[in-house]
Amino acid sequence: MGSINKDSFDLLCKEYGYNDLIGLVFSIPECGDITCRERIEVILNSPIYGDITCFPEEENVLAIAEFLDFLRSVGNEIKLKGDIQNPRYGEIQNAERKYIFNNGFLKDRLLSFLSDLLQEEEIGRKIYNVYPEESLQGTIRILKEKTDNKKSIPKGAEEGAKFWRVYNILWGAGIFYQKEQLQQKELCFIYDCALLAGCSISNTGEGFKGLTGREKATLIRNRIKAYQDYCKKED
Repeated sequence: MGSINKDSFDLLCKEYGYNDLIGLVFSIPECGDITCRERIEVILNSPIYGDITCFPEEENVLAIAEFLDFLRSVGNEIKLKGDIQNPRYGEIQNAERKYIFNNGFLKDRLLSFLSDLLQEEEIGRKIYNVYPEESLQGTIRILKEKTDNKKSIPKGAEEGAKFWRVYNILWGAGIFYQKEQLQQKELCFIYDCALLAGCSISNTGEGFKGLTGREKATLIRNRIKAYQDYCKKED
């Protein structure tokens, strides 16, 4: 998966006649403005766990917050250990290595660094609009609930969930117009957006008509159906 190039996205919109998508901006409460291209990119690059979405950036925030909370709780003497993965000086691969430090200056610098890093990550993840501002403990609690309750979902259904979310935002924006009847052109557009985002689907060719169009639409339609069937089983 990867970022969607702006020029490639704009060209795709023109080819499909969706010129209104070029430069289209969504205003998300507490997150500010985000372009349609960026929003589609976020959806296609975010992991799906059942009905719970946990973004990689959130997992980073959780790791930082938990380590910061730990350092605030303990004294200056801190014991670390880990398995050696990069042997040096005669060390043995996978052997355990321990390190103990007892230095108030170093601990204070770590606390300062982690506090700044947590702030940077929280600012960076606002685009995802997934949880409100909270205290450190509140942040940990919210994110642990999300990560502890991850549900596995079949790959086809996971992709379908992303495609369905993309469909919904384009329908909500008035670009797609028959929500209960998935149109070939619309499904092909989602297919090509997924290609731009680096999704693991093969490039069957350009356009949304003929055999190529039907092949693209069938794949997206089947993935969406797999997701909807998965949701019915979960209910």
